[in-house]
Amino acid sequence: MNRFSRWITGRRLAVPAPRPKLARGSNRSYADTLGRYAIFQQTVRNYPDGAEIYYKRAIEADPGHARNLCNYAGFLQGVRHDLDGAEKYLKRAIEADPNYSVALGRYASFLDTVRNDPDAAETYYKRAIGADHVDPQSLGSYAVFLATVRHDEDKAETYYRLAIDADPSDVRNLGNYALFLTYVRPDPDRAEMYYERAIEADPNDASYVGAYAAFLNDVGHDPDKAETYFKRAIEADPTNAVNLGAYAAFLDNVRHDANGAEDHYRRAIEADAGYSDTLGRYAVFLQLIRHDPDQAETYYKRAIAANASEAAFVGNYAGILLSKGETEEGLRLLMRARELKPQSDLAVELALYEYAHDPDPGRRQVGLTGVKQLLRDGARSPGWPVDHNVERARQDGHPEPEFLAELARVVIDASDISGLDEFDCWKDA
Repeated sequence: MNRFSRWITGRRLAVPAPRPKLARGSNRSYADTLGRYAIFQQTVRNYPDGAEIYYKRAIEADPGHARNLCNYAGFLQGVRHDLDGAEKYLKRAIEADPNYSVALGRYASFLDTVRNDPDAAETYYKRAIGADHVDPQSLGSYAVFLATVRHDEDKAETYYRLAIDADPSDVRNLGNYALFLTYVRPDPDRAEMYYERAIEADPNDASYVGAYAAFLNDVGHDPDKAETYFKRAIEADPTNAVNLGAYAAFLDNVRHDANGAEDHYRRAIEADAGYSDTLGRYAVFLQLIRHDPDQAETYYKRAIAANASEAAFVGNYAGILLSKGETEEGLRLLMRARELKPQSDLAVELALYEYAHDPDPGRRQVGLTGVKQLLRDGARSPGWPVDHNVERARQDGHPEPEFLAELARVVIDASDISGLDEFDCWKDA
């Protein structure tokens, strides 16, 4: 998985927006007051119905007030999930003030992340920066776009630096630059410096505190300090599903605290029932640690429904189905997992499953050839539970059950590959 994209939080722009230049007019100051009260209702009172009433009154008082139009668009997108309405008001804001950089930048982000139109998005990012070349929001959002969509590392770094120069205390740009230095252009020392600057700018920003915790564990190899920051991140936002899930994985893989891990996996899923990463990780936990393939199957299904492009979830689910004798569906998912370009540990599992379960001798031989090549290249899947697959294949009348059992042990790194040389089918593969 691409952890960088998972941690990125900066491709949305915050409310309230900076005020544009205001034209004179008797209704302008009244509309400005109404618009600010709408923001207060939305962000402080957490009263969306009241906020919408005042957004509408503000726009009625001055239909050309670009900031109110822009903020109402953000409300429609973020609160009402009305994407068409949001786009309509972003366009109205730009029409009202074609040089209002905030509206231009927000529309660029909307075109990128919602409409999936990178060319149009880039046009508006450039317009936003042209309108205000020191706007840290537009500069930082364009940097993220360049890093994650255009994959132009050099240009992205240039814009990250411009954004930070424009506002050295902008937590979003500091944190995203740290992520860039972690996952795109690895520079651990500089990355840590920018994580620390981001946290200094806002000690309660759960996203970047949690990202720093992950960095300390994965890159800094300092589990004690990582745990301190995981706890700080969760304290700052107890409903942040990314941090809860990451801490669950930490408790599972580093602390070997199965009960603590399960508690945090469940909390993460409760916080965001559609977050595929947590659903899939919890499925793996249930399969590998709790030895509960039936429960794991439930969560693999949910993970795939949320994200059908993650090879690990699809391949693991295929293995469970094949172990239960659901051969047709299991083989279909196996082929789908292969199309998603799995990593070597999953690839060798899939080849083993094909050799174990495919009823067609020709395809079974293809699976064995694939296993042999992957094993010779060093691929292994240490400790993965394939024993149910071996037993199912034996029950289904596999022609080489003893060889299959030994092959499975090599795949999970429990036996040396040299032990396979005594089997003729291995020599002939």
